[in-house]
Amino acid sequence: MLISQTFSPIALRNGARHAFKYLKHQITYKEFWETSSRFSYFLQKEIGHGLRVGLWMSNCPHTAYCFFALANTKSCAVPLNPWAAPDENLFKIKNSEITVILCSSDHTKKLKEFLHQNGLSSIKVIDMETKRCAEYDPTYTPPAGHVPNEKDHILLFYTPGTTGKYKGCLFNHVAVGQAVTSVKSAYKASTTDVFHTQFHYSNPFNFIHFLLAPLAAGSTVFISDQVDHKTVIAGLTEARVTRFAPQLTLFPEMLRLAETEKLPIPTVKTISVSGTSLSAESWSLIKKTKIGVINIYGLTEYLGTVAMGTPDCLGEAAKPGLMGPVLVGTKVRVVDDQGDEIEKKKPQKGQLLVMGPALMDKYLGLPEEQKVMVRGTWLFTGDICEIDKEGRVFFLDRKADVVTLQDGRKIYAKEVEPVVKAIQQVEDAAFVGIRDRLKKPLSALIIVRRAQSTVTEKQIHDYLTTKLPRERMPAVVFFIDAMPRTVSGAINRAKLRSLYDGV
Repeated sequence: MLISQTFSPIALRNGARHAFKYLKHQITYKEFWETSSRFSYFLQKEIGHGLRVGLWMSNCPHTAYCFFALANTKSCAVPLNPWAAPDENLFKIKNSEITVILCSSDHTKKLKEFLHQNGLSSIKVIDMETKRCAEYDPTYTPPAGHVPNEKDHILLFYTPGTTGKYKGCLFNHVAVGQAVTSVKSAYKASTTDVFHTQFHYSNPFNFIHFLLAPLAAGSTVFISDQVDHKTVIAGLTEARVTRFAPQLTLFPEMLRLAETEKLPIPTVKTISVSGTSLSAESWSLIKKTKIGVINIYGLTEYLGTVAMGTPDCLGEAAKPGLMGPVLVGTKVRVVDDQGDEIEKKKPQKGQLLVMGPALMDKYLGLPEEQKVMVRGTWLFTGDICEIDKEGRVFFLDRKADVVTLQDGRKIYAKEVEPVVKAIQQVEDAAFVGIRDRLKKPLSALIIVRRAQSTVTEKQIHDYLTTKLPRERMPAVVFFIDAMPRTVSGAINRAKLRSLYDGV
């Protein structure tokens, strides 16, 4: 099924409802779908069919308009983040062979300067916020050779993986439709829900969870660029936001402000957490509210989501690694180090394999990587997970990040880090495997102290001896000013290993 065929009935059925609350605008589903159709007509006339087209925009309704318009023209949307590192954007533009970039008005000038500075002035830039498409002809149909097909690639997302090397993942109509439908069902989203994310839509998690899935449910997408905590809280309340993806590093501060100044956030039912875990302080503050936490596990190669938790029980949701059951239509299994499936009678702990309609069609221009990651119909995630009797997924570690000791024993970061983060003087912590000067394996604990904290290595060691089994104790402890993170917000363990190897 084409993605437009999935959304058209929803838009028609909810015509008078608000699809977007954006700045001071309230955009109905009727206006949203008509604008998407107008953009489709304009782009067919202006740039043609079957291209890879960049989306260089702040979060705005035009991201959705342009995505649907491009899907109708057999073109592939490539979401880009204007605030990402220049080298990252330059790689993606060149690698995807983009010939046209659609942008929002606030980025037009800087985008043209960026392209000119990098010898890419031939790329056409179109400010879509200025386009009204008054010449729209609703009776227009594309030539027979340009009629959309469900196998057309309509989305290209890039993943840095664990190596930092960006790989483009191509998705067709079927994959996007499956991801949207399953996520919508997992949220049990309805027309009364209002979704808001503080992250950019260039990430597949946010693009699916906080743009397309809400629109597929007839919900409202609230878009705001405010960062001041008081203003954010006021916006959440005024827009009656029910589903929220907060900046986790700032969320405790926001909750403390709400508690101190008696600024309730009465409408928020759940927050969504992807690719990382909440701090002990965040859990403590959340328990004082009625907000549920939805832990989400996914990979770019599977369009962002494999498993989603439920907010029913905060105690369970706080359990390290719990990501919940897999999405409808998704199949998983675990294999051992030799790639053999582990019998269900045994503990289901090993590398997670994923199969389902939301799987990428292929990596862009990387056939050898494709053979390694996708074998038959199974995606080898490279993640070590456990599946319990209820079918819930517990993420343990990346296969490459498992700490293997000299005697062959394996320790997972999830078994150590939550204990360390419970220490009041610790802001952040990472448990990684490094090598000493003789190349022998060591377990290392890297800690970011809280402001004004003077906690020492000995104090950390003394505390952990009362909380951890001897075999899980770190061999060495280091302190660092700031924890390096990947673009998705996860701890950059590869960088930590390179920093401390041989120390």
